[in-house]
Amino acid sequence: MLHPIKALLHPIKTLLHPIKTMLHPINTLLHPIETMLHSIKTMLHPIKTMLHPIKTLLHPIKTMLHPLKTMLHPIKTLLHPIKTMLHPINTLLHPIETMLHSIKTMLHPKKTML
Repeated sequence: MLHPIKALLHPIKTLLHPIKTMLHPINTLLHPIETMLHSIKTMLHPIKTMLHPIKTLLHPIKTMLHPLKTMLHPIKTLLHPIKTMLHPINTLLHPIETMLHSIKTMLHPKKTML
């Protein structure tokens, strides 16, 4: 009774064999990578376990701060264009600030240099 089923499956097996042959070297290459990743996962597990209580402690603080974050968002949105506008001015002023600092250092040498 099993013979007709076996006969039906044979062409499928014949079609799949070259695919299996082609995939074998890929599988061989991937195996050491898989082993390495497993080692890393095993190594990281105690760290994850150690961090869990910290995460548990921080969660209520995060929940408590969320309304504050929500409240501050419109202020942040209002300030963003001002920040964008001031950036080129800040960029221009930076070399002047550096120069003034150099002059100040020259005029007031440290006491250790005397």
